[in-house]
Amino acid sequence: LTLGLTAVGFADKPRMGKKRIAKLMKFDADGSGTLNQAELTHALRAKAAKRFAKLDADGDGFVTPAEREKARTEKLAKVRAKNPERATKMETRIDRKMEKMQRKGKELPQKMTLTMMQDKAAKKAARMMKKKDANGDGVLSASELAKRGKRKGK
Repeated sequence: LTLGLTAVGFADKPRMGKKRIAKLMKFDADGSGTLNQAELTHALRAKAAKRFAKLDADGDGFVTPAEREKARTEKLAKVRAKNPERATKMETRIDRKMEKMQRKGKELPQKMTLTMMQDKAAKKAARMMKKKDANGDGVLSASELAKRGKRKGK
């Protein structure tokens, strides 16, 4: 499988790195070198399932706020050991996201299920397709994945 990654695809601060794109392209079921909506949704739902398995520390089928916080703390500690500046940026991004949710009156559910995480991933796949499909053909090439998506109002 050739990813067709060109210098143009990675210009202007790419949103996704080559490794992340390569991981997504493994879900190219038809071997076309692109991802259609079903393939992208499958990829993100699989990623959500893997993340859920890591987060559900007690194996009860739910991810609780305590499990989320423990995973966040462990991840930040691991990143901080390698790159303190990146860890600080991660913390800031997470805090901003939580503040934004509070302003909108949203809260994280007390217990999150695998289905909830996968449904959220499917919605993300739909937004991603809409935002990154530059030529409107309904599929994402590696270069489209690499580029920043369309901005609101532009």
